[in-house]
Amino acid sequence: GTINAFAASISGAGSFAGNGSAALNFMGRQAVARISSSSNVESINDVSVTSDDRSVIYSGSAQISGSSSVAIGAAVAYNDLETQVTATIADSSVSSTTGAVKVLATSHNTLGVVAAGISGGGAGGGAGSSSVNLVSSKVKAEITNATVVSAGTLQVEARSHDSLSNYLGTLGVGGTIGVAGSVVVNDFSNSTRAYIADSAIDTGSGDAVSTRGWNDGTNDFQDISRSGLVVVASSEMEIAEQVAV
Repeated sequence: GTINAFAASISGAGSFAGNGSAALNFMGRQAVARISSSSNVESINDVSVTSDDRSVIYSGSAQISGSSSVAIGAAVAYNDLETQVTATIADSSVSSTTGAVKVLATSHNTLGVVAAGISGGGAGGGAGSSSVNLVSSKVKAEITNATVVSAGTLQVEARSHDSLSNYLGTLGVGGTIGVAGSVVVNDFSNSTRAYIADSAIDTGSGDAVSTRGWNDGTNDFQDISRSGLVVVASSEMEIAEQVAV
């Protein structure tokens, strides 16, 4: 899902000018893929239980105010994003006689934010900008109370990748006084889990699969090939911010 939102305001007056703009965005998404309820799945090919969510918010807020005496203004961008992604084999029997069994849950959250305020007055000008980003994601790949037979690789993987680009700027100009300020609040809550519980597992080696993993040598995440029984959870976060006052 994608949200594109931009709010802007402009005001001007001889003695006093004041305005504000706000872009408020709320997104809640859920993706579920499941084999359950005593299902019996048999296949000669791969069996894939895959759940994927890609949520995007692009948000902007801007204000301009001018007066021969006093001008004030504020621009606010507020984003609240909550996602839940689950891939499950539960209370069932699943087998692949020649292929692999894959249980994959993947979440990609992307936020791009711009907030800018400009105020100028003959006597005084005050401007403010603020960006508030609240992101909560729960990603789970699981096999519980199940019997799974895979001739090839058995992959249970949960991936989470959050990306935030944040750009703020303010300018306050006045003949006597000029005041400007910017505030950034980022709150990320992430739970990423991959596990097998209370289950009977029989797996071969099979072809290697690509997973995400941490490389101590490069201090970064990268794609890693693994085979056999693969249970992996990875959580990545990228934040790029520029604040100018």
